[in-house]
Amino acid sequence: MKLHSFVKKTTDFIFDKCSKDIGAALIWTTIAGWIASSAAQIVGIRHNSKYSKEQKKFMTNQELGDAAVNILSYFILTMPLKIFSTKLVSTGKILPNNIRKLIIRNGDGAKLGKLDFNIANTPYFSGIEKSYNSFNNFMSTSAAVLGGTVASNIITPILRNRFASHRQNTSLNKPYQNGLNSSPFDRLRNTNKIKV
Repeated sequence: MKLHSFVKKTTDFIFDKCSKDIGAALIWTTIAGWIASSAAQIVGIRHNSKYSKEQKKFMTNQELGDAAVNILSYFILTMPLKIFSTKLVSTGKILPNNIRKLIIRNGDGAKLGKLDFNIANTPYFSGIEKSYNSFNNFMSTSAAVLGGTVASNIITPILRNRFASHRQNTSLNKPYQNGLNSSPFDRLRNTNKIKV
């Protein structure tokens, strides 16, 4: 019952904060999913009796590193893109024609696209709120999907490969300790060369 209550509170919180901004909901639920996925992987590793204590430690650290790279690269790229797209809409830089025409009719055409202009603060906003929110959701969701695609398919693999390469090089350069840090090439390095 406690889990059900926690899930309900979490979904209520996300709905309250993100019901008018689907892009933000997409970002936060993706991050929550990545955290849950990584936590499940770590629990699975820790409870698997086939792995030694040392292997569990190594794999847990590796999973934590992967999770950090995934989540940070996703968030650092996607959230600014979403904020930027929302700013483009709220200032009127990018708008559907019907909303743009109404703003011009109300005498605010010269303010469109200026950073200090916010359509939501205009007296006539209630007349365009539904179509404005719909377009804003489209833009923020598109930005979240674009940012997520670039982060997940381009940036994250590059960062993960660099991270893994660094870890491997660090591990290979450590001295041999009870077989934990040895590589398959250690025996070759330590044997005498055959003289021909």
